[in-house]
Amino acid sequence: MKKKLIFVIIVSLISFAIYKFGNIKVNEVSCSSQYGPCNNEVSTFLRSLEGKSLRSVKKVTKVYLEENSSIQNFSVQYNLTNKFKISVIERKPHFALKFVNHNKNALSLIDFEGFVLSFQESSSFPLVETKNSPVNVGEKVDSETLFSLEIVGYLRNYYDVEKGEINSDLLTVFLKSGKKVLFPTSGDKELLVSALGVILGKLESEKDNTDIEVNRIKTIDLRFNNPVLR
Repeated sequence: MKKKLIFVIIVSLISFAIYKFGNIKVNEVSCSSQYGPCNNEVSTFLRSLEGKSLRSVKKVTKVYLEENSSIQNFSVQYNLTNKFKISVIERKPHFALKFVNHNKNALSLIDFEGFVLSFQESSSFPLVETKNSPVNVGEKVDSETLFSLEIVGYLRNYYDVEKGEINSDLLTVFLKSGKKVLFPTSGDKELLVSALGVILGKLESEKDNTDIEVNRIKTIDLRFNNPVLR
């Protein structure tokens, strides 16, 4: 009987401690990412949780960060000074995709994995246009679109690219030199880009050769085993 009473008392004390601990007020919620402080939207929301109970902050923070498309991963740490420290890995935009002929006529910013992070009016990122239906924030574009974005993004690092256009299974890249390059929307990206580099290098080396009408070549088609120049 005595042992049972002791057990009941211990359980009651533990339950009371858990209850009191869960209702401790959080004095400070801080957030940092791999780039420094978290973005303004995330930081503002998390700071709004200050003064709430530990139980509430833990629950709301977990749901918010799991559903936020700008966050790739996160960890949470609480210390005895009533401070909540959150570390996140933020997704960063690398591509800009424009859904033409649709209500969402702004640019969607997309990360390396293909997630749409936001919409805005302009961007300095490599631009690709598509007639596909818009993809909502937090969702991923299809593999063909991501493939095309990666092609244009890579070419932008080495050539003067004006923009890219996706039309069904065709990616057209417009160079500022006036040339067009036609790509498939799937396949070996490295092989395709390397092939283009070889062709452009050859055309450049032969541009002063009057026997070869290099300057008349305006289209490079890489959709076939043997590139077509015309």
